[in-house]
Amino acid sequence: ANDFLRKERPEIVINVVDATLLERNLFLTSQLKDLGMNVIIALNFYEELEDKKIFIDTKKLSKELNVPVVGIDALRGSGIPELMKECFLIQKKPHYNKINFSEKESEKRHVKASLVAGKVMKQSKKERTFSDKLDIFTTEPLTGSIFLIAVMAALFFVLFNVGGWLAEVI
Repeated sequence: ANDFLRKERPEIVINVVDATLLERNLFLTSQLKDLGMNVIIALNFYEELEDKKIFIDTKKLSKELNVPVVGIDALRGSGIPELMKECFLIQKKPHYNKINFSEKESEKRHVKASLVAGKVMKQSKKERTFSDKLDIFTTEPLTGSIFLIAVMAALFFVLFNVGGWLAEVI
């Protein structure tokens, strides 16, 4: 990708970021910015986070990274007109820098991505659904073991009592 960006020298790079993995994707964004690219973040899967009651403050993210951020839904096409509008608003020409890909620099990028993600992502108090509660109950060591024993006992009872009755009837 680095070779392509250096050879082709695009005026704008649209960085499609998976909102559910924001921290991981911000690492690439920081590299693109440091290369001197004009970057626009297209925040995809935004609606999946909203379903989980997690919200990303796109204005704050834009301010933190100093790049435009547009929420999109690639499947339904929503947000694409706003993304195109942002592309036309970028006036400056990109300048191309060499960047340091050392382990120390990489670690700094990860730390910064983590801090930015922490600042812009907020989770509202989520009410647990029946499925969530059942999942917690059955996967906890104590309650899960009791649940397993109860299910096995019920199967044993049904198998032998109903099976015995059916054997007598037949």
